[in-house]
Amino acid sequence: MDRWDLKRVLIGSDLIRAALVLVIPLAAATDIVLVYPLVFLITAVSLFFRPAKAATVPRLVHPTTSWPPTARPGRPRPWPTSWASPSPG
Repeated sequence: MDRWDLKRVLIGSDLIRAALVLVIPLAAATDIVLVYPLVFLITAVSLFFRPAKAATVPRLVHPTTSWPPTARPGRPRPWPTSWASPSPG
């Protein structure tokens, strides 16, 4: 992924995740068991989105910028997010 265009990865994976999230109500109305593969696919696509986002954010901020404590890179994520995705690094 280091050589991929990060903007395309971010936009593409976000569009795929959005489409999958929009299908969840239809799947749940049909059969609740169909939601599980959708959640798996959303998580799988997020494996591309999160590293691309992490690589893009430092490029947007000037290196001498002082980070407020709540926005510091590498700060622990909220607990529901940490359950649903792999840890960074």
